[in-house]
Amino acid sequence: MNSIPTIRAVVRAPGAAARITLRVVVVMCGLAALIGLVARLGNDRALPVVVLLAVVAVPLAIVDLEEHRLPNHLVLPTTLVAATLLTAAAVATEAFDVLVRALLGGAVMFGLYLVGALASPRSVGMGDVKLAALLGLVLGWFGWSAWVAGLTLAIVIGGVVAVLAVLLRRATLSSALPFGPSMLAGALAAVILIA
Repeated sequence: MNSIPTIRAVVRAPGAAARITLRVVVVMCGLAALIGLVARLGNDRALPVVVLLAVVAVPLAIVDLEEHRLPNHLVLPTTLVAATLLTAAAVATEAFDVLVRALLGGAVMFGLYLVGALASPRSVGMGDVKLAALLGLVLGWFGWSAWVAGLTLAIVIGGVVAVLAVLLRRATLSSALPFGPSMLAGALAAVILIA
């Protein structure tokens, strides 16, 4: 007997249509963000970093929405590559003050989320904390206004999603909802709007 499920079996599985729809929506949002970032930044030296972030945001959001986790094998290497690309951009433009601000932004956002995780482990997971370092790094490159906007937009988007989930009876007031997609959407929106 073949152990690989057929397409028909997968599509007919409970929740399969919802998972497929969710993935399509996330991919479309990622594509829209990518287009917006390229249009906004043009030939900016930081464009490769935000393109990387937009591309990695798609699988991160899907995994977090489906499994309530942000995989280290995606977050940690992306953070390392982003730091390397930003360092190269700083060297090329002699913008070492901007690099220091980016590193500080990553450290401060990591610290804020770590405090949140220690204070309320059910609300903020360690995956969110690690993702915060990456997002703070990228947002810090674009300035403190973008950094604050990214942090604020994540909270606003997360709040709106939570209210909608409760109103649509997809969640209760005590449900744990994934926050990574809101963090990613807030950061990408901040770069598009503020950078």
